[in-house]
Amino acid sequence: KITVTQCADLSVPNAFTPGAANNSHFTVFGHVSEYEIRIFNRWGQEVYSSNDLSELNQLGRGWDGTFKGKVQDSGTFVYYIAAKDFNGKSITKKGNLTLIR
Repeated sequence: KITVTQCADLSVPNAFTPGAANNSHFTVFGHVSEYEIRIFNRWGQEVYSSNDLSELNQLGRGWDGTFKGKVQDSGTFVYYIAAKDFNGKSITKKGNLTLIR
């Protein structure tokens, strides 16, 4: 008997360049059954959040580097990701990302 389980992993970039032809959105790559991302600026304000699975793996989707309609300056932001794989196992990722203008 062979049991096959579907593994999940998320690949999180460490930088993006809003407004550029490529890499214009902060996008996470991977395959999971549930997903939530929250991004915070250096003052702890939440500048972006989403639980939209359709954003994963899509270069033109995700955070566009704005907050309340205003373009954010270059800098370091913090992300927190909570997800579940297809077997219900929790996945947590957190780290820094750099917005480059």
